[in-house]
Amino acid sequence: MSLTRFVIYKLDYCLLLSAFLLASVLTGCGGGGDVDKTPKGKVTGKVTVGGAPFAKGSIHFTSEKDGNAFGAEMKAEGVFEIAAPIPAGSYKVTLSPPSLGPIKGADGQMRPPTAKEMKNNVPKKYRSTASSDKTVEIKASDNELTIDLK
Repeated sequence: MSLTRFVIYKLDYCLLLSAFLLASVLTGCGGGGDVDKTPKGKVTGKVTVGGAPFAKGSIHFTSEKDGNAFGAEMKAEGVFEIAAPIPAGSYKVTLSPPSLGPIKGADGQMRPPTAKEMKNNVPKKYRSTASSDKTVEIKASDNELTIDLK
């Protein structure tokens, strides 16, 4: 191979590599904006079970369309707020009892929960999407829900 031919070969290779790198840089990763244009709504509300506030545990919303689930920990007086807006649509509602892990006692020491604290106040039918008959419709706006379960 002659020197001239070798230089032309290397030059073609460098140009091809440069073009590829430039195309990669200009294309990027595609994360330059909100790609998901699905309408979403903010979800807050209050849950009661048999008329009493459901203040310990969590609430879950499972999409009837695609099975995606969103949830929130319950707060005092049975109120909740899902941290980020969720896609508009129809959702099955389920509840989970509070975690049964160690509890911080009045003295600041960790201890196992008492039988009263371990009592599961979630009706059996609201523990899974297969048995829950409670559905809510989430709109692409603010959704203030009142959910009363029997």
